[in-house]
Amino acid sequence: VVAGPVCRRERGQAYRLVIQAQTCTNLSQPVVATLRVPWSHQHSSVVIRNNEGLTLPIMLHTARPAEWTVPSPYVTLFLDSKCTFSVRIESAPVDSLAQLVRLFSSQLVAYVAAILLLTLRQQMMSLSSQQHCLLFHHALLQGAKPYYVLPAVKIASSTLSWSNVPEPLRFLLPTPDLSSLQQSGLDFLLLPLFLYSVAFALTFLLGLLAYVAIVCSGSTLNKFALKFVGKLAGVSRTWTDWLMAAVDKVPFVVSVAMVAILLSSCGGLAMVIGTFYYFMRVCGMYEDYIEQLFFAPIKYIKDMVMARWRGRQLPVVDDVI
Repeated sequence: VVAGPVCRRERGQAYRLVIQAQTCTNLSQPVVATLRVPWSHQHSSVVIRNNEGLTLPIMLHTARPAEWTVPSPYVTLFLDSKCTFSVRIESAPVDSLAQLVRLFSSQLVAYVAAILLLTLRQQMMSLSSQQHCLLFHHALLQGAKPYYVLPAVKIASSTLSWSNVPEPLRFLLPTPDLSSLQQSGLDFLLLPLFLYSVAFALTFLLGLLAYVAIVCSGSTLNKFALKFVGKLAGVSRTWTDWLMAAVDKVPFVVSVAMVAILLSSCGGLAMVIGTFYYFMRVCGMYEDYIEQLFFAPIKYIKDMVMARWRGRQLPVVDDVI
C-alpha cells in the first residue's frame, strides 16, 4: 500500500493520477487506486486487471473546513508486488474547467441580472434625453461596462466584511457569501471580473437568441392563426389573409370581439385571444424592424459602391436607414 497527500483545500484544481506497469505483461492481481477525502467521505476508486494504464481523477467536491486539522486528502494504491509501476500526477485542464463551471455557474445569475439592469438603465436614459430607445445590444455595449459595478462591489464587500461584524451579532446574521468563498478557498482578486465577462458574453448571446425566437415565434403563430381562421370560417387562404390584414388596420375590432366573448362565454378565453393577437402584432413589428436592420447595411454598401462607380456623392447612413 502506497499513500500520500495529493491536494489540500482548493476545489477549483483538478489533476490526474496516471499509473503504468513497467515490467509486467500480465498482472496476477488487480491494481486499485483510491482517492480518500477525510472530511467529506469522498472516496473514489479505479481498478485495472491488465497492464493498461490507470487514470484516477483527483478533484475535491467539498472544501476542507477551516477548523479541520486532520491529514489532507490522499491516494492509496494497491499494487502487484511482482511488478514495477510508474506513478505520476498530471494537470487536467478540462477537469479544472468543469470544476470552475460547477463552482461558479450559480453566481452568473446575479451578474446577468445586474447587466440587464444596467442595459435597461441605458435604454431609459436614452429614451429620456434623446426620445429614442436604443437597441438591446447597443445599450448593452454602452451601459453595461464593468467599471460601473465591480469597484463598488469590491469596496462594499470589503467594508461589510464578516470580520468587522461584532461577535454577538454573528449568531443573528447569516454568513456572507464572500466569507464562505474565502473559507472555501474560492475567492481571488480577478474573480468578479472573470464572472462579469462570462455573464456579459452570455447576456449578449441570450439577446441574439431572443431576437431569433421572436421572429420564429411570430412566423409560426401567424401561419397557425391563418390556418385556424380559415378552417373556422371555411374560407380560402386569400380571404384569410385579407381578413387578418383588415384586423391589423382596425385593432378596435379585436377589442370589441374580446368584450363580446367576455360577456357571452368566458373571460379567460377573451384574455387568451387578446394575448395571442397582440403577441403576433409585437412579433410582426420586430420582424419588420430586424429585417430593416439586416437589409439597411446591405443597401448602404450597394449605394456606396454605385456612388463611387458613377462618381457621385457618397450616401449618408441616416438617409439609407
